[in-house]
Amino acid sequence: MEYLIIGLAVYLVSANALITRYIWRDSRRTVNEKIAESGLVWAVPFFGHLIALAISLDGPKTVRKIDPALVSGAAVAAVASTA
Repeated sequence: MEYLIIGLAVYLVSANALITRYIWRDSRRTVNEKIAESGLVWAVPFFGHLIALAISLDGPKTVRKIDPALVSGAAVAAVASTA
């Protein structure tokens, strides 16, 4: 049983190191995305691996799409007037 736990720990550390290295070398991601994704990979290993794979396959630009209404001047003015 202890060999299984040690093997799993070695696998997680090596997989996390490889994925983190790949994330930081990807020029398509912004620095904030790199930090967030690396943190996710280390905090929640298996789920983080799937997220990193999905973003790599889909591309950060499609993941980063923002609704124009959320950043328009009218939306900002509406939020400012309610505060």
